[in-house]
Amino acid sequence: MISNDSSLISGAIAPSQVARKRKAKVRLHRLGHWFIRHKGRDVYLGTDFRSAQDRAVQLLGPEKVILQTRPPKHANPAAMRRWVAITMKRIDKETKPLKVLQGRTFEGAAGLLLNTLNGAEQRQGRKHVAKTLGAFLENFGKRSVHSLPPEELLKFRASLLEHYSPKTFNHHVATVRRLLRFVYELEWVERPYRVDVLRAVPLGPAPDKALSRDRIIEVISTVADANLNLARMLLLQFYGVMRTTEVPKVVYAEGVFESKYPFVFRLNRGKTDKQTGEATRIVLVPEALQLLEVIERQYPDGDRYGKACTRLQSKKNKTRKLNKAIGPWSPGPLRHSAATMLAEHGIDETTIRAAEHHVQDKITRVYRPPPFAKVRDAMAILPQAVPLSVVGL
Repeated sequence: MISNDSSLISGAIAPSQVARKRKAKVRLHRLGHWFIRHKGRDVYLGTDFRSAQDRAVQLLGPEKVILQTRPPKHANPAAMRRWVAITMKRIDKETKPLKVLQGRTFEGAAGLLLNTLNGAEQRQGRKHVAKTLGAFLENFGKRSVHSLPPEELLKFRASLLEHYSPKTFNHHVATVRRLLRFVYELEWVERPYRVDVLRAVPLGPAPDKALSRDRIIEVISTVADANLNLARMLLLQFYGVMRTTEVPKVVYAEGVFESKYPFVFRLNRGKTDKQTGEATRIVLVPEALQLLEVIERQYPDGDRYGKACTRLQSKKNKTRKLNKAIGPWSPGPLRHSAATMLAEHGIDETTIRAAEHHVQDKITRVYRPPPFAKVRDAMAILPQAVPLSVVGL
């Protein structure tokens, strides 16, 4: 068996043993894999000849290793291929097949990268990295980190373009670039990869997701006929200019209200948290606070809001009515609609950014906090456009 376990070599070898035993030489086991024979076992040393010799000297001592100035070369490539074929046949027949351990593969590097994302605050990031590395590891996971020329990266990029939309494609190549940079930071390779080969593609202008005032009233009123509590959560999202994932966090009190601004709800975790270290804050108008008091917490953990919307559409007796009245719908565009409505009423960009919790200018935040009171006054436009009466309040 080939082993890379250094426990096989226990300390220094006694001088009497050195005198009786012959010196060993670093030898090629398969193409690109070097080992040395010790105590009847093959100790795996790696894929680089010079590094393999250095490790052999470190493990066995200089008196036990015959150093070579250059790796042995096979003058006849055909003979080398035959030798590999014969060796593989012998391995297949053995009851305990010989196993060459891969020391530094892309799978190993990906495992180390994911281990750095084990914290509770990084679970979503870990899940995203694991998902977007799937296609790359499927193609190159077993490969040594030394064997990835730019030509193969270009082929991989072309295959991604064939199977994924531009946005998903950019997520994949960004994660692969991150892995290749991580390999270089680990000093597993001597020079950085050509990550510029995995360049992203332009996404083009984003489609307009904003809904008109009449359309918002139509959607919420129709949903209220089927599920009044869910309709109130939809209206709460619109009033608070919230992302879909933030609605259940506000409803289930996953955060606290600010002491200085009693109408500002600070979430425990959020997207802004991970990007800037700044907690996400939701500004709530009086009508939104009134909605919070009457919304029932009827959805159990793991099956909230977004899933409730999907479940409502899956009910056959109500789906026909919804589709006939309002067509396919989603809670996502409500946030875009609220921000667009604020802009159309002449609200300045800084106020809208604070309402959307998109504030990224960290330097000015040090001495100039967002204008939360001004945001609340500006957001009074939203209840005037879509009144509480649409949900029976």
